[in-house]
Amino acid sequence: MQRWHLTAGLGLVAALAALVAPDLRASTSSPELPVDVPTHQDPVVLDVSPVPIDIGNLHVTAGLDHPAVLDGQTVERLMVITIAADDVEGESARPVNVSVVMDRSGSMGERGKMTHAKAAARELVEALDADDHFSFITFSDRAQVRVPMSQVLDGSSLIRSIDAVSEGGGTNLYEGLSVGLSQLSGVASDSAVNRVIVLSDGKANVGVTSLSQLSSLASRDNDGGVRVSTIGLGLDYNEDLLAEMADRGGGTYRFVSDADTLAGVFREELHQMSTVAASGVSVDVDLEGTELIDVYGYDEQVIDDGFRIWIGDVYGGQTRKVVARVRMRATGVGTEHLAGVVQVSESAGALQPIDVTASVENNRLVVEKTVNRELAILGNEAEAGDLAQQAASAYQNGDRKKSVDLLDASSLVAGMAASRYSSPRLEDRAAALEEQNVQYEAFEPETDEGRYNIKMNKEVGRDWAY
Repeated sequence: MQRWHLTAGLGLVAALAALVAPDLRASTSSPELPVDVPTHQDPVVLDVSPVPIDIGNLHVTAGLDHPAVLDGQTVERLMVITIAADDVEGESARPVNVSVVMDRSGSMGERGKMTHAKAAARELVEALDADDHFSFITFSDRAQVRVPMSQVLDGSSLIRSIDAVSEGGGTNLYEGLSVGLSQLSGVASDSAVNRVIVLSDGKANVGVTSLSQLSSLASRDNDGGVRVSTIGLGLDYNEDLLAEMADRGGGTYRFVSDADTLAGVFREELHQMSTVAASGVSVDVDLEGTELIDVYGYDEQVIDDGFRIWIGDVYGGQTRKVVARVRMRATGVGTEHLAGVVQVSESAGALQPIDVTASVENNRLVVEKTVNRELAILGNEAEAGDLAQQAASAYQNGDRKKSVDLLDASSLVAGMAASRYSSPRLEDRAAALEEQNVQYEAFEPETDEGRYNIKMNKEVGRDWAY
């Protein structure tokens, strides 16, 4: 029997929340469970699903996990926004303009990293078409343009330039990214996918090294349609930095523990690039009379009476989500309480605004039974993922007690929601969180196993939150 099964009462959840709440969000109120969440396990009888708003390749839903409130009562709810993209294949696929920016510092000579990195870059070149553009930049103490941005007409010449690279020196990540972005300045267009792929196995230690400046650089050309993806190779790089660069740059972040899997990672990145369904996607939420408690997984930008989330590119067949915990007090039985207005935009335009509402009831049973099961599952998954990321950071910093408390809270969120909403996926999440705790107990964070767990669990938490 799993731990959350043993203690699935609201009292323990509140106690765990009290233990970790001061560190969860410094700028807002501490998170807590809604005061009117039922404590019994009766089956849900009213499954209310929001109607998607469609435009182009995107389908957007927005709603509350429990879209009913008791008259006059202050409650917390999960506001869940989903953005689903149609598959984009064949003639709909866009040409690709890509700059590969590869770390060639001395550590890339270890464990066959450079050999596999060059093989992955060669395979990428071989998969590109004559309509695509490619450039290849390496960086150590300084950045060097090995292949200037050009059409992929002579693949053998490009491959020879890749094969000539050798490792040595430090890690000037800032200069490498800056040069990679500059290579796209002459070819970037709205009709193509414009991407910088950064591969590094170490911490930035030459030139500009601060997270804020590097992530700001990654977002520099967002308005020009250029996105930045990052790949962290091995166990020595700063995963928080590379993830933040990808988030700000609107691309993807990937953790690769074994260099021999790099070719597959490059293939997947190219496939996603060629099937971008919507570019430059952002989400604005106007909270009218509703208090924001937390946004899970994202660094939100405060705007007017709400917040904005930058997503970047959405790929064919992909679904992204934004989950926020909000607090509201509704009055007026029989009315609809407006919790917020959601506006999703992309570079080509904006979707119709979506009102997120809750019905105001005077019957507690109706309130408890009114649920959007799909959004509730997604919302609890995001909350569990956010807590799991924080647990990994606490473990990394040597705070075992805090990491255990956070993982316990995360496991309880996933486990209780799995039970209430009959979700095998959340059941699996709860089991995975239990295993994380086992691994944290078994290894110190400074060991290879510990560093692997940190990077893997942060990436898993991101996936759950996004």
